[in-house]
Amino acid sequence: MKNQIGYRCLYKTDLFEIGNVYEDAYFINNETKENIHIGSFYGEPTCAFINDDNSWCVVGGDTLILVKNFRCICVDGIKDAFALKFIDENNIQILTDPWSEYSSIWQLNVESLACVKVQDFNKYKGEKYTNDLDW
Repeated sequence: MKNQIGYRCLYKTDLFEIGNVYEDAYFINNETKENIHIGSFYGEPTCAFINDDNSWCVVGGDTLILVKNFRCICVDGIKDAFALKFIDENNIQILTDPWSEYSSIWQLNVESLACVKVQDFNKYKGEKYTNDLDW
């Protein structure tokens, strides 16, 4: 998988890695080299995160997919995830397309699957694209 043309690592820990080959995202065990297809995105996925004890992970792009207990869960209400931020063991924040007029920050509780809008995010509206965002 990792040697495939177009492979890109989105997030990595000592044991696991989330990467993509174009529109398909994969969860990879770095020891066994086993890979699990997480899902397909419209366009490439843009961000990923694996928690410290490797019990859950998320992958974002046109949708947001949470992988927990070997189940892939599409999180309702989140579109165009651009970046992720770890808050605590059960919560992450999601920044949606920062150049869109609908850009916002959401918080997802991975235990309850509750997803609430924290705030609108207009800091980069009308600005040039950059990978270095301050949010």
